[in-house]
Amino acid sequence: MEELVGANVKVAENFSKSGLKGQLEVADKLKVKFTLILGQKEIMDGTVLIRDMENGNQETVDCKKIVAEIQKRLAKSAVSEKK
Repeated sequence: MEELVGANVKVAENFSKSGLKGQLEVADKLKVKFTLILGQKEIMDGTVLIRDMENGNQETVDCKKIVAEIQKRLAKSAVSEKK
């Protein structure tokens, strides 16, 4: 999260025990474009799941590449919104 904030990416976190579904509902209410899902499996693998909140697609990304990947997706999303 610190790296994302340092790259001027707006972030919010939800570490509650309400479960993934509840957390995704909160993200949807906040109208976020992408959620980053980090569970026990991802921690062990050194990865993060990126979920596109518009279409529900998820992709696994290496933790070290997450900032660049989010910046790329946000830029692409901004371009498509202008059309």
